[in-house]
Amino acid sequence: GYRVNLDEARAVSGDHFGIELGFMTVLLELQREAYENNNKDKVDYYKEEQLKFLKEHILQFAPMYLINIAEQARTPFYKDSAKLAIEFLLEDLEYLAN
Repeated sequence: GYRVNLDEARAVSGDHFGIELGFMTVLLELQREAYENNNKDKVDYYKEEQLKFLKEHILQFAPMYLINIAEQARTPFYKDSAKLAIEFLLEDLEYLAN
């Protein structure tokens, strides 16, 4: 049921990298709410959904996308941001898989 307002997101498609990360944020917020309500089943459910979305969507394209940004960027900011994003995604994968 997740719907993106593309005008508000300033994106032309729903599979934009920022929108996919935004969806992960929604799942994380739902997991946090479940945690605060002591609902372990929902905490586990949202963690599984994050892992599934990460594997089936984000990790299907993001590593190569970010590697290319890191290699082709002309400024240290974008090079370092891409490298940091790769590291973050891999750390998140490790966390969610355990």
